[in-house]
Amino acid sequence: MNNQMIEPVSLRCTDGDIALVIHDTPGCEQNIGKVVCVKGPAWTINRSGMQGWRIKPLHPALWVVEDDRGVIDHEMVEWNSNVFHEDEWLLPLRPQSDDAVWWEVQQEINLYLIDSGHVVAGLANGVD
Repeated sequence: MNNQMIEPVSLRCTDGDIALVIHDTPGCEQNIGKVVCVKGPAWTINRSGMQGWRIKPLHPALWVVEDDRGVIDHEMVEWNSNVFHEDEWLLPLRPQSDDAVWWEVQQEINLYLIDSGHVVAGLANGVD
């Protein structure tokens, strides 16, 4: 793995966060909706060029991973697996009001659906 450590600048997550996976690379979409632990420091992930974190699923489960060669496989991920996930594709789960959490999750889902072409932008925002 050739990830490079970076200085965290305006990242969503911080070291030690619990986060929801809201997006993943093509072929790894079944990871969406899983909850992970985030461990720093943050790194630049070579395959995407985005900033990300070492992750471990909160509950043991098969994880779909893509290696540096683009090969997709399933594995049980632990800290020593050195699996990284893009910060922008994680939604940190922190204590706040239930309404605020639901609103933020709904906005992320809408953006993902628009980005993936599943929904027309105006319809996701309630515009006819």
